[in-house]
Amino acid sequence: MGALDGYEATIKNFYSRPGNEPEEKKKAMAQVAGTFGSMSDEQTVAWFKAGMGGDDEHMLQKAMKRCGITLEDIWDGHPIARKLVEGTPLAITTGCDAPDGALLTLEGATTTLHESLKASFNSADLALVIFGSTTCPMFMGKLQSLLGHIRPFIDAGKLGAVSVYIREAHPDDGWSPGDGPFLHVAQQTRQIEDRLKVAREFLEVHSKGLLTDIPFFVDDPTTNALDIAYEAPPARLVVVDKSLKVVFATGQGPNQYDVDSLGAFLGGKLA
Repeated sequence: MGALDGYEATIKNFYSRPGNEPEEKKKAMAQVAGTFGSMSDEQTVAWFKAGMGGDDEHMLQKAMKRCGITLEDIWDGHPIARKLVEGTPLAITTGCDAPDGALLTLEGATTTLHESLKASFNSADLALVIFGSTTCPMFMGKLQSLLGHIRPFIDAGKLGAVSVYIREAHPDDGWSPGDGPFLHVAQQTRQIEDRLKVAREFLEVHSKGLLTDIPFFVDDPTTNALDIAYEAPPARLVVVDKSLKVVFATGQGPNQYDVDSLGAFLGGKLA
């Protein structure tokens, strides 16, 4: 079997229809996700811009074409990727209004992001919104570092914070990179009770208690409205002021999920 045939087999397994063995599908997804996971943002953009034809076509692209897979399928699995590849700026940047939207508490009660932010300010002038999920290795791997940056400011009453659980970055039934030190298995959630269950498990078990004293909410899985509004997948950090204007936001995840830049920003503003 040649390299191209191997990629074609991987693609076919990745987009497998019901009937394929779960373990086979999981391994295939790990191969495909690994191809992208090893690339920088610049390499990823170049990969896509090379197009689906010509001498520069990557073998994985050729296999996609032979299997009838289009870039639209990739966009479906990575909702912000199109903007990254096409060079379209993210809408949520410094100076823009912070979008509002419905949130759920872990008990299933409804509230809004703006109401949650207003409650988190207290004496603080800034509040942080943390977007992430248990199946995002970048989010999970940097969680302790993130808390190290923000905890002193929260404890000093200088920073408010809320955490919003969004759609799974790498669900076991979707674009899964396989097992890893910061990965936990979860299927994509599309019903409210399912996402509440996964979010509770994340908060109580996988976050290792790091977020238990930060107000914790869940984006509605039937709409993913805040996830979409904040261009949050797979993880993002957004800081707003009391006028509900964005004053800081990390860039396109996962490679631009930069907790150190957040720490530098907070140090410059609040230290």
